[in-house]
Amino acid sequence: MRASIIISTYSISKLKYIIKTIEKCAENDVEFIITVERDKKYFDTLMDKLKKLKKRINLSAKLILHERRLNLSQARNLGMNFSSGDILIFLDDDVVPANDCIREIIKTFKERDDAAIVGSRVELSIPRNIIFPKIFYTLLGGQYVPPNEQKILRIRNAVGCALSIKKKIIDEIGGFCNFLSFSKSLGAFYGNIGGEDVEISKRVWIHYKGHKKVYLNKRALVYHIISREKMHPWNIFKRSFFLLMIDSIVNDTLQILCPENKIACAQEILNLLEARQLKAALGELRNTVSLSPKNILELSIAFLLFLIAQTGNLLYKTLLKRKFLELIRRNKKYAYNTSFLLKWAKISKITTI
Repeated sequence: MRASIIISTYSISKLKYIIKTIEKCAENDVEFIITVERDKKYFDTLMDKLKKLKKRINLSAKLILHERRLNLSQARNLGMNFSSGDILIFLDDDVVPANDCIREIIKTFKERDDAAIVGSRVELSIPRNIIFPKIFYTLLGGQYVPPNEQKILRIRNAVGCALSIKKKIIDEIGGFCNFLSFSKSLGAFYGNIGGEDVEISKRVWIHYKGHKKVYLNKRALVYHIISREKMHPWNIFKRSFFLLMIDSIVNDTLQILCPENKIACAQEILNLLEARQLKAALGELRNTVSLSPKNILELSIAFLLFLIAQTGNLLYKTLLKRKFLELIRRNKKYAYNTSFLLKWAKISKITTI
């Protein structure tokens, strides 16, 4: 099995992380597909860096510059069109894999025929002196991983910053939902709505009625670099506001786009996985119940974030749900389509290295 690593980027500040990722992963005989949004200078700088890298490492890469602003789902769907691997590994541009990460992902797919998606264990690199509750790591592109002996777990959804999927699964169920993620383009619902990772993971469980699965390989470790900008209180507030709303939006999307009989078949499995997730979160809360100042502060932050998330979800259900459902019904044919992006994204330059 050969893998394609797909990275979408728009800020030259992430260049150093992309180069680190390529240096760590190139030995695994992978190809890199990197989409760059609307920044020709960044594109040219990245191209020059990769040409220099190729002189000392085995490197196969395609760079795609597009002029239209895309959300993360759309940019990843665009990158898929240029991939040739049996496994598609999607990495954020501020994620750096550990040395064995790619090998572990490929190994999981080889050893488990029922694996459709494999998630990585995400370790957040948070700026020092910042206290943040682990059960809300999902706000920063992470997840809480139960500290048990199992190395490979069945999970409800993989985390989008390091998500891997078989190409033949994409061919069967479509790509990421074009209406979710962090942009308003193509009529996307709102600029801060994520959930593309939750949606595609749930769609796998539903489409295959539980016969194809979503796994987490704890050995497939990645480091997610969290900048101080991401930790800004206003950014945390916005992400908290949409946290529970995302689940509601994903469920509503699937109700419209997936057959009812398949949803019913997978519901019991999804309920079980979500119950395990809740149990792990409650376990983490119990671990912090003590009277130390740090734990009291962490619990207070967690409670505040939960209230904000509940407020956002209530607003969606009472005021915004109808608008979102109209958007999905009106654009159903574009929901999981990847090929239309070849024209719609306005590609201005493609370079093979």
